[in-house]
Amino acid sequence: MKYTTLRCDSHYELDKEVNEKLKQGWKLQGGVSITSHGMSIYCSQAMVKG
Repeated sequence: MKYTTLRCDSHYELDKEVNEKLKQGWKLQGGVSITSHGMSIYCSQAMVKG
């Protein structure tokens, strides 16, 4: 089984990356994580395949 974590600077960018991985056969693992540090926002989503 393969595992990856997508990390992006906006939820719009994360949506695009997740949708691309879903088309490639990856599946969501857990939920979206959104964290902030100062003025920066980081969004991530774990995904698995196999």
